[in-house]
Amino acid sequence: KKIKPGDFFKFHKSNLESNATFGTPIYSPCAGNVTIAVDGFDDMPIGIAGTSDKSNHVTVDCGQFYVAMVHFKKDSILVNVGDAVSIGQLIGLIGNSGHSSSPHLHLMAYRIGSGIDNKIALPIAFNGKYLFRGDIYP
Repeated sequence: KKIKPGDFFKFHKSNLESNATFGTPIYSPCAGNVTIAVDGFDDMPIGIAGTSDKSNHVTVDCGQFYVAMVHFKKDSILVNVGDAVSIGQLIGLIGNSGHSSSPHLHLMAYRIGSGIDNKIALPIAFNGKYLFRGDIYP
């Protein structure tokens, strides 16, 4: 199933508190150590994208790769730099901070290398299925 261009905002309410995604729990996708935890930035109103340098986000070192999660709800991050996390541990809530026009979770797995910002993006499988831009899971 795919979202077609222009359909995206049909699924989102006009204010944060009534949005189905806003405040959804975010769980650690791997066991590892928190290397970045930034919180305290305001959530943006729906339809108004903020700036990328003002996002609440967490990065976990999973051993052979890192996982970055972005757009947490303000003051919802429950982990700190240096904390050990386990798979499935609650780490925060979906918000709309940073460069985001509606609440969602930006998820990126990467290795350190010669890619953009010294990061080499890795594919992520969800229950054995790889998703591509516009795909909806499940």
